[in-house]
Amino acid sequence: MIGFHSSRVILLFTCTLIFSSAHVLGGDDRHTLTLEWQRSKETLSGEKGSTQIAPIIVNIHYAYQFEDAWSMAVSAWDGEDEKSWDGTLFLSNQLRGLSAAFSFQQNSWWLDAGAQTSTTDTRLYVKGANQSYSEKNDILDLFVNYNFDLDWRGWWITPGVGIGYQQSRAEIQSQEIPIRMRDSVWRVNASQRQDQNGSYLSGRLTLAYPMPASESVLYLPALSLDWIEPLWGKVYSRTLQEGMNSTATRRQSSTQSENASADGSGFLGVGVTILLDQYSAGLTVTEPIADDQLGTQIGFQLGMNF
Repeated sequence: MIGFHSSRVILLFTCTLIFSSAHVLGGDDRHTLTLEWQRSKETLSGEKGSTQIAPIIVNIHYAYQFEDAWSMAVSAWDGEDEKSWDGTLFLSNQLRGLSAAFSFQQNSWWLDAGAQTSTTDTRLYVKGANQSYSEKNDILDLFVNYNFDLDWRGWWITPGVGIGYQQSRAEIQSQEIPIRMRDSVWRVNASQRQDQNGSYLSGRLTLAYPMPASESVLYLPALSLDWIEPLWGKVYSRTLQEGMNSTATRRQSSTQSENASADGSGFLGVGVTILLDQYSAGLTVTEPIADDQLGTQIGFQLGMNF
């Protein structure tokens, strides 16, 4: 059989460092809607070599402020990429997911609790070899994050820590395409399913420097560092900082990379957000840390408060 392993797929949702114009500019809107386009590079390895894919992911994020202390947020994303590998191996990679979280804020700190489900589906067909292969990964995460806001000499500093529990299921199917020979049809099938779970610690540090251009325009350059460290079991190595908070607080990102491992990994991101009244636009660039299979991730975001 093909022996290909989709060792890593990155899912990014909720733009990095999208800040609420209600928080920055003094508005009182309760709804926030953000649309993000993102492209990330990833290397898939197999027995006969490796290839690089660059799925385009579209994410929709909505947040609602119930009152001064409580808020909620939901996200949904979908993305795919298709390419030919060495002219004989044709690959299709699809990913999608949902996330929901509630947030409680008290003064300068807030607590998030929520769940996320994601699916990645990799399919291959070897031309001329009469072989096909598919691998599907379903992941469920339950998480709690604690974040704290600091203002120092004009800088916004936001450290955060979290803990999460994860369940995952991988289903692999390989088969020979049916071949008719002398009035007989030959077929070879193989399937495998693996369930696993585990727990992890996450950490995040965000630095941002607000630069007002006028009473209604603000430039917000920022730098963020994320890290995840597995505690026990097998987890898909990831940087998960939900930070899906109210429109009155600074919202952080959720960045997930999949690779069942016991090693820690992270991301370093830079970005800039422009806030104009109730509208916002942002650009982010993210580089992986301790991960040689992921490449640069670039995202563009548009948002509004109402």
